[in-house]
Amino acid sequence: MRIINTLFITTLLFLSINAHSSEADKISKYFQSREFQKQLFELGVYWDRNILNIQTDCKSQYHLLPVSYSFIKPLKFETDSIHPSEGIFTFRYEFKRCNEIITYNALVSAQAGKGVKLSALVPGTTRVSPQLLKDLYIGGVSGMVATKRKNQECQKTTVTDTKVTLDPTATMSGKNNTNGMWEEFWTVKHCAETIEMSFCFIPDANGGTSWSSGKCVK
Repeated sequence: MRIINTLFITTLLFLSINAHSSEADKISKYFQSREFQKQLFELGVYWDRNILNIQTDCKSQYHLLPVSYSFIKPLKFETDSIHPSEGIFTFRYEFKRCNEIITYNALVSAQAGKGVKLSALVPGTTRVSPQLLKDLYIGGVSGMVATKRKNQECQKTTVTDTKVTLDPTATMSGKNNTNGMWEEFWTVKHCAETIEMSFCFIPDANGGTSWSSGKCVK
């Protein structure tokens, strides 16, 4: 394995943890554990080589820099274990190697007695939750690719980057003033084609979020 040079800025990262001090301390120690860092490293290399086909022969050190996290289900720890036995969260980090930085996102699920499982989410700075991502990919990304693609035979579609282009603000959508609406720009690879698309996201009063293809009406 190549040298992993991991830089964790714990002072900034854990200021926003909404937990008792003992719980926050356990979360902090777990995030800094060698095992968790190793899993993030391996997920980043997997994205590089198997999904995006970039930096396939990089020989430099790899740097992991945490960006943010979000708990979907609170973490729980056994008394003497540094690793969580329950809980689900997302973890965003910058992956720096060979003079290039990319932002990766992981869905982390704790499994009692089996450690944690990391699943790859789309890269970039998207605000889309894992729950919304599945619906968006099937209904939005696939639909836009089917409309814009030139290669009708290609069966491989990969989201290579996401970027928030309009931060959540009170925004006019038609005649309605919507609080929290935001907009994102996604870059998608369809075999040799690069397809760009925009989505508008509108939170509702029940905690859900609807979306539409194209830019938000401002």
